[in-house]
Amino acid sequence: MTELALRDDRAILPGSFDPPTRGHFDVIRRAAPLFARLVVAVVENPEKRSLFTAEERVELIERELHDLARVEVVSFRGLTVDLAAHSLTAAAAGQRVTVELPAEWTELTACGYGASN
Repeated sequence: MTELALRDDRAILPGSFDPPTRGHFDVIRRAAPLFARLVVAVVENPEKRSLFTAEERVELIERELHDLARVEVVSFRGLTVDLAAHSLTAAAAGQRVTVELPAEWTELTACGYGASN
């Protein structure tokens, strides 16, 4: 088995994480070793009714992932692409169904991200 080399960059893994689930934690734990830094970005959407506040979701995620030194958990409002513009060079995501991948890829390439970046 070939080991993946640690990338010298930062990735973002955005989501609502409301509530954070075992599936979320699994994706984060799998992505974390691939990058120098993984930013777990908890989306604050005042238009949506949430089970937990953004601060509570950040705290829950930090508590679960306290052993991962390269993972940073933040909350943000706005577009993911705006947050990613702050020195982030990759996006990580878990896909619940195969149908989501083409739509996500279309959005990333429309924003200037893709296979060549």
